[in-house]
Amino acid sequence: MSERKLLIIIGIVGLTLVVGMIIFQQLPPKHEPINTKNVMAIHISTHTEKDIKMVDSDKYMEVVELFNEHPVEQTSSMEENPRSEASIIIDAESPSQGRETIILNYTENGIFVERTDTGNPDKYVLVDVEDRLNDVFKKIIISNE
Repeated sequence: MSERKLLIIIGIVGLTLVVGMIIFQQLPPKHEPINTKNVMAIHISTHTEKDIKMVDSDKYMEVVELFNEHPVEQTSSMEENPRSEASIIIDAESPSQGRETIILNYTENGIFVERTDTGNPDKYVLVDVEDRLNDVFKKIIISNE
């Protein structure tokens, strides 16, 4: 095989990989609902309170339900979370994924999600979040000031 043919093949493979990466980045994040029956624990924290506190899961189950109701098309991929004012950490058991931790980070600019399931860690932002979910975070911040 001539050197020129080899360079053409390498160029085609490289271009295919680049196009595939670009397409993959444009796909919406994997925003899957959390089965409320599988929630093992819910914790909260704020940037003023360094400690993470375990809370009554039943009291915060509304957060899980609001998270589940959020439309997939209203999410956007992201690389890094900005500094959050408050966080809700949900530990859940998933029959298909094993144990998963979902961290909802609240900032003035939105709610940023980190999913740390065993198979596919993901980071994304919830766009146009319902006011009720924002209100839950504001109550957490006020109660910990």
